[in-house]
Amino acid sequence: MQSSRNRFWSLSPRRGSLLAVLAAGLLLGAVSPAQASGFLWRVQHQGNTLYLAGSIHLAKQEMYPLPQAFEQAFASSDTLVVEADVMARPREQARLLYELAAMPKGQTLSMVLSDETKQAFEDAGLDWERYNAVRPWYALMSMQVQQLIRLGFQPEWGIDLHFLQRAHEQGMRVLELEGAETQFRLLASLEEMDQEGFLRFSILQMKTMDELAEKLVSLWTSGDVRGMEKALFGSLLFNAVFRPINERLFFERNERMAEKIMGYLKEGVSAFVIVGAGHMVGKEGLLQRLQEQGCSLTQL
Repeated sequence: MQSSRNRFWSLSPRRGSLLAVLAAGLLLGAVSPAQASGFLWRVQHQGNTLYLAGSIHLAKQEMYPLPQAFEQAFASSDTLVVEADVMARPREQARLLYELAAMPKGQTLSMVLSDETKQAFEDAGLDWERYNAVRPWYALMSMQVQQLIRLGFQPEWGIDLHFLQRAHEQGMRVLELEGAETQFRLLASLEEMDQEGFLRFSILQMKTMDELAEKLVSLWTSGDVRGMEKALFGSLLFNAVFRPINERLFFERNERMAEKIMGYLKEGVSAFVIVGAGHMVGKEGLLQRLQEQGCSLTQL
């Protein structure tokens, strides 16, 4: 019989994808020029400049080579800033993830799922028993990542991981906006919320994930800020029922990220900052928050 640890690792999303799947109108003219290509901005404040890019964490090989503006921004920066350096201390990260994601000894996922949620799995053609070794939040994340991989999206082609690997190869300084431990604990904390409701809703969303994934790539490539916002946050049902989860996964994090980015600007750090594209857009997105703090943003 397969051990619970082995069952857990057989479900593990690949490194770098953990918040990717939970995954971007409201901006001023300076951030939406007609010739924009991709989610990349020059951010200036009191004479200091850094570059801010929105990433697709799981991407396709055909998205490369990236627009030249990305390469120029990376080459002109001394520091790479990412949400979490997934290449640092991999064994420690893996051990913590296992501790947080595995069901307690003697318990299984089936013990905490309602019949309604089990039925939602079955209606979607998913075998919930395959996820018996892990908690609901990790089961959801695993399903979503695995579906994206089946559609041809791979973590190794993610925009942030692409530049993170190059930064490590070149000995470039790497800073974290959050860190892997913070992200893992954030995901685990979702158990305090209506996690089963979110799980059922997400299972239904997976039926249209192939269409949504391709649409997000198209919006990212064209630099369509308003379109990205609508695609990610435009569902009235999702916003009405799951606003608390959006608050925790996006809006609260955006506030903390914006504070750190402003700190880099004030210190004059020559940085190339990469975050998930969903953090960039909307009233509570990074672009709006940085503008409100007096930054000048130019989409490249």
